[in-house]
Amino acid sequence: MDQTTATAQTLDLHRLELRYAELRVPDTAAITRLARSIAGNGQLVPCIAVAGEGNAAILLDGYRRVAALRQLGQDTAEVECWDGDPVQGLLGVLARTRSRAFVPIEEALLLRELLSIGRVGRRNCTSGRSQNGA
Repeated sequence: MDQTTATAQTLDLHRLELRYAELRVPDTAAITRLARSIAGNGQLVPCIAVAGEGNAAILLDGYRRVAALRQLGQDTAEVECWDGDPVQGLLGVLARTRSRAFVPIEEALLLRELLSIGRVGRRNCTSGRSQNGA
């Protein structure tokens, strides 16, 4: 998967498939703070997605940003579209958390999802990650 050549593009929110929303811990206060920041400064960090069915994009990272944009009544988001499938994308997101670290339960749920898909083994999910999550 080539993340280095991915550029952000503006996508309609209705094109984003929120397949992994239940794997993220909801934080209403953080979403409200993020909405205030986006209202004042715009969306500074793009969401991350991979291609879905038709013209849809499967959202991998940026669930809070999407919620904040919806709270503001926006209908578009800046999205970095990565090449590859959702499994490769999720591994990439876990490997490089730019905007915020996952809380342990979110990371565990994402890893469980990768294991349940069956295309990634336990060794692949944990390689390169230390016990303290660094």
